[in-house]
Amino acid sequence: MTKKFFYAELSGTPYEIGFSHGSKAKKYILHNISIYQQLFMNNAGVKWDDAKSASRRYIPYISSYDPDLLDEMRGIADGAGLDFEDILALNARSEVLMTLTPKDDITPVDGCTNIAVMPDRSRNGHTYLAHNWDWKIESRESIITLKIKQSDKPDILMITEAGIVGKFGVNSSGIGVAMNALSTPCDAEGVPLHCILRGVLNSRTLTQAVYAITHKRCACAANYMMASAGGEIFDCERVPDDFEIFYPSDGLLHHTNTILSQKLKNKYPDNMHLMGASTFLRYYRSGRLIRKFDRIGPDELKSVLADHGDAPDSVCSHDHAPRYPDETVFCTIFTILIDLESKTMEICAENPCEGEFYTLSL
Repeated sequence: MTKKFFYAELSGTPYEIGFSHGSKAKKYILHNISIYQQLFMNNAGVKWDDAKSASRRYIPYISSYDPDLLDEMRGIADGAGLDFEDILALNARSEVLMTLTPKDDITPVDGCTNIAVMPDRSRNGHTYLAHNWDWKIESRESIITLKIKQSDKPDILMITEAGIVGKFGVNSSGIGVAMNALSTPCDAEGVPLHCILRGVLNSRTLTQAVYAITHKRCACAANYMMASAGGEIFDCERVPDDFEIFYPSDGLLHHTNTILSQKLKNKYPDNMHLMGASTFLRYYRSGRLIRKFDRIGPDELKSVLADHGDAPDSVCSHDHAPRYPDETVFCTIFTILIDLESKTMEICAENPCEGEFYTLSL
């Protein structure tokens, strides 16, 4: 039987969308909170109530970016019977962890591999955006999929962690986004990255999507890979006070969790050699393997995202026991293939080498 993630359809005002999210996905939200309670304690020695308090610093940043997101978070909290700060802390979980982790330690960030394909390189003339999300195995039970109908913004098909308002997906304007976490020293002041991801999905054009990523200071570094039904793909590496755009080569783009921009590396040290050294192998290997194909479709993308070269530090990573002191063990939680023309998302809710894909449509 094909494993599938929880799915819900939401509509209404931002608060109503959030309330429906919270009430329908309450058990997944509670599981997600339990994951981050443990992560905050294990990595920063901080209790959840302290993490909630720390998350309040992001309210003015989110309000100036898009106050609807705060209304949606309040709705999620009320729908799930939780404090607003519980949901705020989830939505700023990367930034709160950076703030609370001792300066001499490296903050864990979720790893992932992205590939985008332009129409002139694809088998059917469609644009594709594919993604492996690597994180802690416990997170597999807190992933949800949402179809959101908005009154004054594009409709959205999204896969996310329960209680979080933005992550990966495609909207009714044919704009899609995936992300790679980056690890740099920063003060964690700015807009949280999951709010920026929702800003991209609320965009009607790629130009607006770039604006959503770059017009406000971001709280931590991340890489955003975007694609459109018009056949365009490009990539934005973002650090708190700067960014760089990358364009496709031979109709393809790929990215993992290391900074490629020399300009940005001159400003911010790239800590992924300490936090997730598999990023270098995954970047090289995914790019080399995908370019072996003259024409690329879902089957070719799935084969690359299921690759086990240098396992367990591979594109498709499986859960394993720590092999050295202080190793943070990640594994592939899910794989998605977004077809921007059909506005569909193929999802594997397990490792792509062994699970079956199913399709959701906007």
